Amino acid sequence: MNIGSIRKLVIGGVALHSLVLGAALTVSPIRILDLCGWPHGNLAFFPRQSGVFLLLMGMVYAVGVWKRPFGWLLVLSKVAAVILLIGGYLAGEAPRLALLMALADGLMGATVAAILTCEALAQRRHGSASGLRPHCRSSPNR
Repeated sequence: MNIGSIRKLVIGGVALHSLVLGAALTVSPIRILDLCGWPHGNLAFFPRQSGVFLLLMGMVYAVGVWKRPFGWLLVLSKVAAVILLIGGYLAGEAPRLALLMALADGLMGATVAAILTCEALAQRRHGSASGLRPHCRSSPNR
């Protein structure tokens, strides 16, 4: 499997994750927040708005499957998510689960950043990353 295929698979997975979570929050925000132990005061508007935002971001991430620069938007949004989740936990506004969510978002962002960086380096060396192995070897004979 070449690096371009890996990028498409990983970004597609992250997009699917955001679309599923966004749909769940949009359709049933209170139930999802209760399931996660997230305080909400029985107000559904902002959690539902978060769901719509996640749906939109999932669509943008899906574009990143074919358009590499959109992948960097995914990385930036995951950095913002990590900061917000950890900040919310430290401020006492989010449950401990927020730390696990921050870890997951951080891993998603770091994985995509590593893949995009590897792909860019390979493309710079060879003019095209399409046939390269995931570890970005510079020799096409390996």
